[in-house]
Amino acid sequence: MLLEYLSHRPQAEAKDWLHHIGHIAGMLAARAAERKLPHAVLLEILVEMGEGKVDLALLRQRASEEVRDDTVEAMDRLWEEEAVRFGTDAPSQDCDPPHRSPARAVHREIQP
Repeated sequence: MLLEYLSHRPQAEAKDWLHHIGHIAGMLAARAAERKLPHAVLLEILVEMGEGKVDLALLRQRASEEVRDDTVEAMDRLWEEEAVRFGTDAPSQDCDPPHRSPARAVHREIQP
């Protein structure tokens, strides 16, 4: 759904979104490659399009060391989001959100 949405957005905005989801696309690409799935290359292209700081080699290494467990509980543990931290415990600026909220962007599209 995200890619469908991005296909209707200006190229710079789509690239910005891909930059911010690069770590997710990268891990999906690494796991797909580990399982020898044909769509792994498409996920790698998304990572490249986002021009982020994603180290695919490191993610492939990590994916190769994972014990495969396709249960819902295991997937939830893998993709559980990290708690939001504020103040001096906040992460570096590498995790900045997109420049504008997706909800606001969609809202502007809907209004006449």
